[in-house]
Amino acid sequence: MRFYKKHTYLIWQLIGWGLLLAAFIVMIVNLNDYHHDSVLGSFVFMTIFGTFAIFVSPLVIWLRKRDKAEQERNRCIMELNFKQHPAAESLMIVLIFLIFLTATIVCARLGLFYLFPLAFYLAAAPYCLFRHVIKKKFYQIPDAEKYCQICEVAQPEALALFEQSATFVYFGIVPDDKTLRFLYNFYHNCGSLRREQQLRLVRVRCAMMNLRYGTLFANEDEAIWCVSSEDVDVNKYTATCYYNRMTIYAGWIRTLLEQRDAAEST
Repeated sequence: MRFYKKHTYLIWQLIGWGLLLAAFIVMIVNLNDYHHDSVLGSFVFMTIFGTFAIFVSPLVIWLRKRDKAEQERNRCIMELNFKQHPAAESLMIVLIFLIFLTATIVCARLGLFYLFPLAFYLAAAPYCLFRHVIKKKFYQIPDAEKYCQICEVAQPEALALFEQSATFVYFGIVPDDKTLRFLYNFYHNCGSLRREQQLRLVRVRCAMMNLRYGTLFANEDEAIWCVSSEDVDVNKYTATCYYNRMTIYAGWIRTLLEQRDAAEST
């Protein structure tokens, strides 16, 4: 791994402190002409960019290195909450904007322009607190993964059960404990579980799909994960969020066949 990729935080800290050092040198060298527009402008801009690199870069690096699956789960949780409470999203946006605007104005009036980056953290604080509360409320059953059962379609003929029934279909997920805990609580919060303490996640290998229906998937090592209507009442599903390209419809296999035929005809 290259140095700048391995030590991204260090690189941005060096850039930030280097800009602050350059701003200090400019001020010392031009001490007599400090109030000249060009000198003052150079000092202000280098100070602002330097403090942005020092204070904001850790946040950006942390956001980029977060687990993508966890990001997807958090997005669905927030989307579900905003769907159930539409006014919450608008109020949160207004609150974040007001805090950011107030912090920026205070720094400008006090001449503390090098503290502008801290306005991002002050504005993000209520959102992080709000998301923490929502996640705690969402995971009403913290050990829900023990109520989930992993099954697999053993024979191609068994796929007939999924041809007409309405099914939740997931592409590209890893059914670890975090994912199972999320899915169970997700359906529980939607009020769509038919039986408490039971959720079966069925694995359908792409190779088996190709064996029964012809070539549908190029990569036969992948798998599709389904939750059948026997465990989840799709009519009670009211949220509009999607988790890892989740789709819900009856006859989803027929839809895949139609999409393949349309692609081949073109």
